[in-house]
Amino acid sequence: MRYSQFVLIAALMLSAPPQASAKDTMVRATNTLTTGFRIDNENDSETDDDYRSFLNRLNLVASEGGLSTNLRVDAMYFDNVHPDVEDAFADDGRIERATVGYQLGKWKLKVGDFYQQLGRGIALMLRKVDEVGLDLALRGGQLEYIERRKFKAGLFGGRTNTSNIDSVKQHFLADPEDILGGGWFIYSGVSNLKLGIHGLYRLNETPILATEDNDHGITAGGFAEMPSLGDFGSLYIEGNVQQNTLVEKTETGLAGYLALDLFFGDLSIVAEGIYLDEFRQRGSQNQVENISFRYNQPSTMDRIDQENSLGENEFGGRVRAEYAFQDGDLLFYVNGMHKRVDPGDSEVHQTHLYGGAEFNYDGASSRFQGSGGVREETQKKTVGETTEQKPKKDLTHFDFDLLHRVSGPWAIHLANSTEFRTKHDGVDEGEEAELVTRGSVFAGIEVAGLGSLTYEYGFDDTQASRDDLRHHFHAGILNWYTSKTIQVRATAGTQRGGLKCIAGVCRIFPSFAGGLIELIGKYDLGG
Repeated sequence: MRYSQFVLIAALMLSAPPQASAKDTMVRATNTLTTGFRIDNENDSETDDDYRSFLNRLNLVASEGGLSTNLRVDAMYFDNVHPDVEDAFADDGRIERATVGYQLGKWKLKVGDFYQQLGRGIALMLRKVDEVGLDLALRGGQLEYIERRKFKAGLFGGRTNTSNIDSVKQHFLADPEDILGGGWFIYSGVSNLKLGIHGLYRLNETPILATEDNDHGITAGGFAEMPSLGDFGSLYIEGNVQQNTLVEKTETGLAGYLALDLFFGDLSIVAEGIYLDEFRQRGSQNQVENISFRYNQPSTMDRIDQENSLGENEFGGRVRAEYAFQDGDLLFYVNGMHKRVDPGDSEVHQTHLYGGAEFNYDGASSRFQGSGGVREETQKKTVGETTEQKPKKDLTHFDFDLLHRVSGPWAIHLANSTEFRTKHDGVDEGEEAELVTRGSVFAGIEVAGLGSLTYEYGFDDTQASRDDLRHHFHAGILNWYTSKTIQVRATAGTQRGGLKCIAGVCRIFPSFAGGLIELIGKYDLGG
């Protein structure tokens, strides 16, 4: 796309659509325009330096009676990118998401792009996690029938469709176009019991290797849920079986999951366990990450921000106990998890123990959250005739988040997240493994209804011996609500990269140096 075309599309997106006239019609528009420039981030690579970017995303949502529509238009333009990656930074503009839904009595029809999940996501989970650049949907159709208080059933089918810009690396990402088709049936006609079954067929558009037959898989499963165990909690059990063909090799996969919630006054206990045996839902290749697209997300049982395993061949469990004081304003909790990953000659054991506290005070206008813990990974090693678990990786972490109201709308916000990692792989017998420290500290001022101003300091000594790499990072972050409809976010300085995990998805981020301005406009045009 030429620059002039990009400017035209962006101008149209920033223009407020005309007012809706029908009183029973709801129309909402959200437009996000992000402009940025990069300088040398000192990460031993020149391909992500000294370029400028212009990204725009327009979302339109409208509904009237039983009819609902959603439209998202994405546009992107890059300037002065490195010659070696010119093809990766593609200028583009397209309708990225378009959905029409209609409800007539007990029937619901959806056509276009939609997210889809079966059970707890073990068999299928197509979702959106913007913070790690994940946005996978299905482009096709879904038909659902709901008989209230008795059952609901549905069918769906289509081709997988990803957001065509990878927001982590800002590279163009082609749609996988894999075929998915399936359905579900959930029966709830028995008091306090819900039973469900589901099935999925997957046909990959592009096989991992050039073979005559495309990679494909068939998955079937079911669950039983008791939302109320008297006054004491709830229970959920799910099982899945799979016939999966990858690179002309067919395997049977099994998956089982259990979640138990118990409540005893101010004490609550959560227990979950998972079993995965060669169970995977891989699609075609993701050219940006050089790995297959992943269409499911079993429970990792790790903290939401912690590194997790692949989730294909493992078993383990976790228990969390928490106790509330002062009508819930003060909470203490402990959590323990143990998993065995890739059972066999190279089996890895993961153990994670952590605890923390949460405290709300000053009429819940101020809060404090803090936690800390240790995580240990060992791997089976055979030396001669002796086999034992050897240290693989250790992690000690602590973090806190304090929001303290000073006066009226004014508050101070302090936060910290620090990790101490020790990697034992590749360390010779008798040598001491290197300790790596990394983390971020935030200090800011917040004004309710107006915004915030924050200073961020990051540190990472992953390659402390390299003087040509940046190890300390400083950035200023502005969040400003200029009106009820316009929000401005701005970042200037440097921010550390490295491995970041959010909601079970882990990505390696490049470090950032430069400036970003994000302009968000929200318009309510009718209803």
